[in-house]
Amino acid sequence: MITIGPFRALRFDFVVEGSASWLIDEIEAALADLRRPKEAEFERPTLSVLTVIQSDEPSKFWRVSLDGEMRTEGHDAAYIVGVVLREISAVAVRSISGHLTLHAAAMARNDIALVIAGPSHAGKTTLAAALTLAGWQYLSDDVAPLVRHPREAADGHAAAGRKMASDRGRDAEIDDVVTVMGFARPLTLRAGSAALLAKWLHPTTEPGDAPVERYIRASRFGVVIERARLGAFVILDPTGAPPDPNHPLERLSPGTALLELARCTHGETPLDRERLTALATISPLAPTYRIGRPSFDSAPAVLQRILDAATTSAPV
Repeated sequence: MITIGPFRALRFDFVVEGSASWLIDEIEAALADLRRPKEAEFERPTLSVLTVIQSDEPSKFWRVSLDGEMRTEGHDAAYIVGVVLREISAVAVRSISGHLTLHAAAMARNDIALVIAGPSHAGKTTLAAALTLAGWQYLSDDVAPLVRHPREAADGHAAAGRKMASDRGRDAEIDDVVTVMGFARPLTLRAGSAALLAKWLHPTTEPGDAPVERYIRASRFGVVIERARLGAFVILDPTGAPPDPNHPLERLSPGTALLELARCTHGETPLDRERLTALATISPLAPTYRIGRPSFDSAPAVLQRILDAATTSAPV
């Protein structure tokens, strides 16, 4: 067996083992941004073990287990890397079940984050890649955990939160701030996104030969960070018209913002009272905008307008 790691995905610490060297190499490359220093092995008494093996049966099914418990099987080699990465993401989200988590990308500039929420296939990953290439800081392309800090927080964020609230003309008592936790899982690029990013991918791979999904570490495109202060929410509407630079962007009312964000909570069960209450306390602490999917080239300018408005009194 070949073992790689240790890795950390949110609060899930693990190693990966398997007997197929080509598969372990692919997984190791995809998980590069989650790797922890070797000495970090001793921070916890145990690490979870994710095992990927091929059965001895004639069908040669791949089997994925976690700490000896079977998680999934029956996938052929072309999809097994994606299966492993999705299992890691699912366990990582469960590791922070006490925090509110949105189905969203999260990107930052100067450590102030935009949380870009939307349904699957709305373009969150492509947008995250475009912003990272434009110099933004990468937090996540699909999972955005949020942690609220009270005004008594001693890390200096509360004072910055009061200033942002004051600059937007909001009640100075609303001075709690929210931290967005980073989850640097690899970007999952489908055919359309891979074609847009072809020149940053492996030079020997022709776009037409790319598999259904490509898994690229975010640090290949730019800077990856572990956390940032929430500046604003963005609802990405894949059916809406692309933003017009000559027209104001749509800022949602608090009630509409809560409704839209509630549709984007991340979890294995429907939104319950506890998570809805958490969302209701967090969503008023940052403005929410709704935009149609911008083009790859225009995305940085569009999102910069929103970030500027979140940190100053500038109109959008």
